[in-house]
Amino acid sequence: MSTPIVVTGTNTAKDGGFSTDADSTSTEILAANNHRKSALIVNYSAEIIWLALGQTAVAGQGIPLQPRGDANTPSGSYEIGSANLFTGAVNAICASGGMALVCVEV
Repeated sequence: MSTPIVVTGTNTAKDGGFSTDADSTSTEILAANNHRKSALIVNYSAEIIWLALGQTAVAGQGIPLQPRGDANTPSGSYEIGSANLFTGAVNAICASGGMALVCVEV
């Protein structure tokens, strides 16, 4: 599996991983992909980011990713794998916008 590499920009791919931003409006962070086997989404920001699978993301609803913490409080993450495989679009939203996510999709 590729090691995720944090890069700047929106949906900028590099070595199997990319960084993207959650906005204050619903933003697609992973496009639908019928070939998806797994994906990992990590909140690399200072506030909660909410995920929605196959629908518009709404703050306070869906899958919460806790903010980036310190060594004792790891970042919130969500993994899509064989037990919960989802190949549709994944959307994200946060309160203030411009919050960083790191994603790896296989």
